Amino acid sequence: YAFADDIILGENISAGLIHTYVETDCPVMSCQSVEEHRKPALGILECTTRSGVHFISRFVEKPAPGTTTSNLASLGRYLVTPELRGHLAQTKVGRAGELWFADSVINMLGHGEPVCALPLSTGRWFTVGDPDGFADAVAAMRDLSWNYPEIRSMEAPSVMR
Repeated sequence: YAFADDIILGENISAGLIHTYVETDCPVMSCQSVEEHRKPALGILECTTRSGVHFISRFVEKPAPGTTTSNLASLGRYLVTPELRGHLAQTKVGRAGELWFADSVINMLGHGEPVCALPLSTGRWFTVGDPDGFADAVAAMRDLSWNYPEIRSMEAPSVMR
């Protein structure tokens, strides 16, 4: 599953999600460390590590300052299992009349069912749902394109000229 406003450059996170699922038979959420000031706008994962695998012990959606010491932010790439889909189906509509994916994960954890986290190892995550994030992603793509002549030589769409 993927949220459309999240872009990951430099890593095939889908392969990592599948690898972690094959290893654990658990749903998997991708994540990345973020700066302290960004935490209140994101879903933060508290984890324990067993045999090199991160298991989520707590998921705090948009935490108030000082309510979690973790800096691992959930990002919009997930491997959803039938068990997690079952929790999603039972999750009640929440804030702003929306069904929140985070609530289904929190529900699953509350029932003692394991959910794994997969931190990015080589890639970078950009959330493009706000102007600053979008500008950061465009700048990163521009910088990345210098390593790929086939991208540099592409003609810009007419709408951008």
